[in-house]
Amino acid sequence: MGQIGDIARKHLTERDIPFNNEIIEKIEILTEELIKWNRIVPLVSGTDMDSIVSRHVMDSISGFMSIDHNHYSRIADIGSGNGFPGIIIGLFFPDKQVVLIENRRMKASFLKQACFKLYQANTTVYARSAARYDFTDTDIILARAFGSIDKIRGYAGEEFSGTIGIYRKDRIELYVPRGTPR
Repeated sequence: MGQIGDIARKHLTERDIPFNNEIIEKIEILTEELIKWNRIVPLVSGTDMDSIVSRHVMDSISGFMSIDHNHYSRIADIGSGNGFPGIIIGLFFPDKQVVLIENRRMKASFLKQACFKLYQANTTVYARSAARYDFTDTDIILARAFGSIDKIRGYAGEEFSGTIGIYRKDRIELYVPRGTPR
């Protein structure tokens, strides 16, 4: 394990989040890929390893662990850009199906490459606008630094009967389709 793995282990242990060596290895791969791609396309503002792990990886998994995630097996990460939280949720929960929705071509290319390198079969990339995605079979739409609940609700459409989760640092505010917090 390298420096990234040591950082991830420390943060996961401090937050009492279960992990195994495979998850640590994949966090290392993802972080290295993110740093490499960030030279070409802006994915994260700070590229030091501790910042990526503590701000992005840990907020992603801590937020998802803060809700009763057992109710959600089909997850859409809207405006996924750098893969947070979707890729991380897919790493920790291989039994869940995760769709990363990203309409910017270069960011979608990064997401596809990251999923390929991680051998992450439960995570797919939808490289088009969220307005074109059919959320009918989605249990929860997650958004981290994406926009307002009204904007997300507009993309979800009238038929969407699942939950919308907005990340607020390392926790998630849940909304039913009409916008009532849960």
